[in-house]
Amino acid sequence: MHSLLLADDDTELCDMLVQYLEAEDFAVTAVHDGEAALAEARSCGAPPRASRLRPRRP
Repeated sequence: MHSLLLADDDTELCDMLVQYLEAEDFAVTAVHDGEAALAEARSCGAPPRASRLRPRRP
């Protein structure tokens, strides 16, 4: 099982993605702001293998 940190301020989108990814056998941790994402990423001890950032929407 692979673990995934999902960070997005859109809680409805996060919930939908968590359900989909868990059904695909991922262990998902979802957070809803940048500070929580950084704290969670730092707590796991290993740097992320991949990340995707999107520009801030207007």
